[in-house]
Amino acid sequence: MLAREYGYWVSPGKAIRSGATSAFMRERRNKIEKQRQSANEWAVGVPFTAFLLFLFIAGTMDNASWGLATALGAPALLACLVLKALGADAPDPVAKLVEKQPWQAWPCRVEEISGDTSVLGKRRILLLASDGSVVRGFDGQMPEEVWLSMTDGVGVLWVCGDLRFSVAMAPRGGSPIWLAAPVPGPAPVESDQGPGVIEEVVRQAGQDAMRAWLNE
Repeated sequence: MLAREYGYWVSPGKAIRSGATSAFMRERRNKIEKQRQSANEWAVGVPFTAFLLFLFIAGTMDNASWGLATALGAPALLACLVLKALGADAPDPVAKLVEKQPWQAWPCRVEEISGDTSVLGKRRILLLASDGSVVRGFDGQMPEEVWLSMTDGVGVLWVCGDLRFSVAMAPRGGSPIWLAAPVPGPAPVESDQGPGVIEEVVRQAGQDAMRAWLNE
């Protein structure tokens, strides 16, 4: 694991073992379940109501027209039900990561993405080596409270997953969690922060991260 090669802390167990992470995931599962129930009600109720209305209207048609309309309408209702069932089984990408992978502590520099207003709160997160150079870059919708808690956009974040792909991220402690996708192409190679700042966040990515895990 790359974090170990840089001398950064890696949790001794899966990320979900963090008390804060476990609590966050319980709330997340409850929220997702409520959203799915609401979507299911809509996915069944609306097409079914429309189908009943369609049958009522079709009843005024002659036999040939009614048969053609039924042949078109019934598959449409069936398709809605199938799509609903598939959506209900869709795995949570955050759960897949934190239940299988450990947390890694990384010194980071975080930047606002200039001109990108497509996603509110989307920021570029650069994982740093001990000399301040950039190891990997990710784009993610970082919670505003995490962004504001970082001094001049520099701090330690916990990262869960293979750095070649999308990862879960969180502040020290393991909550709140968001997803971040790897930045295509080469990342910047140098940090504009002073060496003292980098040394401090590197230290925090070691012993401080371990204490945050143990003292929950």
